[in-house]
Amino acid sequence: MPDHSDFRGAVKRPASPHGGGWGREQRVDPDLPGGRPGGTMAPAEGPETGDGRSGGHGAAPPPGAGHTAAAGGEDLRGAPATGSVAGGVDSRVARPGGATGRAPRDGTERRTAALRGGEAGGTGTGLGGARPAAGGGEAGRRAAIADRAERLTVKAYASDHRPTWCPGCGDFGILNALKKALVDLEIWPHEVMIVSGIGCGSKLPDYINANGFMTIHGRPLAVATGIKLANPKLHVVVVHGDGDGYGIGGNHWLHTMRRNIDLTDIIENNQIYALTKGQYSPTSERGFRTTTSPAGAPEDPVLPTRIAFATGATFIARAFAGQPNQMADIFAAAIRHKGYALVDVLQPCVTFNKVNTYDWYAERAYSVEEEGHDPTDPVAAWEKCNQWGDRIPIGILWRNDQALPFEERIPGLTERPPVVERPLDELGEDGLERLKAAFF
Repeated sequence: MPDHSDFRGAVKRPASPHGGGWGREQRVDPDLPGGRPGGTMAPAEGPETGDGRSGGHGAAPPPGAGHTAAAGGEDLRGAPATGSVAGGVDSRVARPGGATGRAPRDGTERRTAALRGGEAGGTGTGLGGARPAAGGGEAGRRAAIADRAERLTVKAYASDHRPTWCPGCGDFGILNALKKALVDLEIWPHEVMIVSGIGCGSKLPDYINANGFMTIHGRPLAVATGIKLANPKLHVVVVHGDGDGYGIGGNHWLHTMRRNIDLTDIIENNQIYALTKGQYSPTSERGFRTTTSPAGAPEDPVLPTRIAFATGATFIARAFAGQPNQMADIFAAAIRHKGYALVDVLQPCVTFNKVNTYDWYAERAYSVEEEGHDPTDPVAAWEKCNQWGDRIPIGILWRNDQALPFEERIPGLTERPPVVERPLDELGEDGLERLKAAFF
């Protein structure tokens, strides 16, 4: 059998299982990873915000996950992992049997069976985050939910891999916010799939302890569509850049929006191809000087929110990497939305984009929620989706909760179980051999 150990497109499984006003509120030590020299709007990180470098490299497994790993651990900067996550998720919540140590084994198997529906009265499910019912009726169900809420912290998403992003990169804030959103929604690592393309931010699946799939340039939405159709219970989150999503993957983007696939599409919009050392991207302003446009970019940029509205996206939002707490709220709303959800994240590139900086955005960005915007009003939404320049709207610009997601319009999914739940013996011997041949 060939060695597939270096195949970057392979699925990565988890090892185990709000606030923020506008203005210059956060200073980050430039000597630390993620710090921005001389900056005032760098994304918060470290043990106080749960950016993946704080806490341990594992967590007590979620009920039914079937994994065991130690909680706690050391901060990658050498300091013990302590403190709480911004927004109120305390990473130091004491568990039975020790302050922040491994959860006791007594009763673990019982809780696991109950959450899987293995005890009398149990109606639990596997992947997908549906709230399971434990044995013992309503009291057991409430106890199971309380157990999930108590035990899930941002530490469950801590990865062993240290981010290689530049100090001050907006991707740190995006990583923080995504972890916080998943914890706030009580979604365990085994219940989510992170799909990415190629680019600086597309390395995010390595830095979060969850299922991950790194695809080729411009193709994450196509792969994510297949994943969602095969297992609709998974929370599918796509993370990629403006070049990957709006440029090379633009065709997939249009048709994913048109179909209304139930997934969350986080596009890290730094207005440049950064991984390949600074070429102008589809969102770069005309006249923007880069390595491939020394005289200035000759093209007008796309406005993603305008295209998304015109194409029929049912959820459109914009976030700012300098406001990770608000960004976490936006991510959570996008994940909850039934259908395609676009979050266009204004993400400064501190190395190759010296124009669209944290301060540049801070002077222009404003919260649509604070101004009373109604995201369900299509006329008001169209106005916000077209706004750019001296004032840049941040928040949920448009949402349509009435449209059916694609999965609920497919007879193959509405009339029988999804592929992931079908017995393999239905394929027959020839079908199994073809399936194995396709992967091995």
